[in-house]
Amino acid sequence: MPNIWIGHGQLIDDPELRHGLSGKPVTNLRFLVGALDSDRADVFEVVVYGGLAEKTATYLAKRRWILVEATRRQPATGGSGSPIEIVAKGVSFLDAPDAATEKAKP
Repeated sequence: MPNIWIGHGQLIDDPELRHGLSGKPVTNLRFLVGALDSDRADVFEVVVYGGLAEKTATYLAKRRWILVEATRRQPATGGSGSPIEIVAKGVSFLDAPDAATEKAKP
């Protein structure tokens, strides 16, 4: 059974592009997800790889609204207490001038 995660929120930091040891582009997105019926909000960090990482680093900035389609996985290095890693499979730029055509896919 796939472990799918979908989140909608506002970026709280500018994405910063870096390259892993293999040279593959990597970007981390931190965004705020608030509940509509309360004052409670959560911050999530999502890892973005490859061409999608380059697109998000180029076109996104702090305070932009996004929708993230991702999978969750536990890093192989940790046990049951390790944090869950959220890895983006798709990122939609929701507040772009034409959001329907600005969906970044790997």
